[in-house]
Amino acid sequence: VTVAYSEFTTNDDGSVVGSGVSRASCAYTNGTALGQCANTTLSAAGYSPMAVTPGGGGGGVAEIVDAGYTTVGFWGSFPRFHTPDDDETSVGPELLEPLASAIAEVMACLDDSV
Repeated sequence: VTVAYSEFTTNDDGSVVGSGVSRASCAYTNGTALGQCANTTLSAAGYSPMAVTPGGGGGGVAEIVDAGYTTVGFWGSFPRFHTPDDDETSVGPELLEPLASAIAEVMACLDDSV
């Protein structure tokens, strides 16, 4: 999960409306072109990316870095994570579109730097 609503309201008709934003944690391989692109772009999209070095923190991203790979990754949860209510009402286009644009920008930046 990279982004989801942080609060949910059930209307009288039973429909659920989400509000607020809950973002996943984000980490990237330190000292790489991918890391530089990810840090700048994802910060602008509202994330707080952290640099990870071998043996460092960063959720599951640390194991990938420890194995010698250059990566960027997300981890974490939100109020409905893996619950019966975790469905299409957990997220909306206004949350996903900025993230998708940011990820596309990271890839374009990486392509330009290679």
